[in-house]
Amino acid sequence: MLIAFLLITARVLPEADEATRARVRPVVLPRLLLWMRWSALVAILAGLADYVLLLASEGIWPRVFVFLAAWSFAWFVTAGFLRLSASGKKLVHGSSLAAALLLFFAVVGWSGDLYMRRGGSPKTIALSLGGGLALLMFGNTWVFLAPGNAEGRLGQLAARMNAWLTPVVLFLMGSASHFPLFQARR
Repeated sequence: MLIAFLLITARVLPEADEATRARVRPVVLPRLLLWMRWSALVAILAGLADYVLLLASEGIWPRVFVFLAAWSFAWFVTAGFLRLSASGKKLVHGSSLAAALLLFFAVVGWSGDLYMRRGGSPKTIALSLGGGLALLMFGNTWVFLAPGNAEGRLGQLAARMNAWLTPVVLFLMGSASHFPLFQARR
C-alpha cells in the first residue's frame, strides 16, 4: 500500500499547479516519510529475528554478526557512491552510478554467497542476500529519506535505488522458500 501511495504521489504532484503542491507537500511528505521509516524498521527487525532463528536451526547463528558487519560496510560504501554522485563530482550520470553500484553489489553478493555456502542452506543464502539488500534500503530510508533530505538530489538517488532494489529483494525473499536458486554445485 505504501508503494502504491508513493507511485500515485510521484505521478500526481508534478501535474498539480504550484499552489496545490505548496499546500499538499508540507502535509503529505512528512507523514509519508514517517510511515516509510517506521515500517522499514519493523520490517528489518522482523526479518532479522527470522534470520537469526533460521541460522540457529542450522547451527550457524554466529554468522549473523558477519552478515551485519559486511552489509553495514556495504551500506557505507553505497552511501559514499550516492554522496559522490549527488555532489556532482563523479558518477553524475545515472548509468555510471548504476554500473558502479551493480558491480559493487555483485562483488558483495558473490562473497556473501561463498561465505554462506559453508554450512548454510539455499534458503539461508537467499535470505542473506535479500536481507542484506534490504538493510541497504533501510539505511537509505533512515538517513537519506529523512525530512529535509528527501527532496534533494541525494534523497532522490536513494529513493530511486530503493525502488530498483525492491523487486530484487522480493524475488530473493520469495525464492528462499519457493525457488531452489542456490543449490549445491556438482
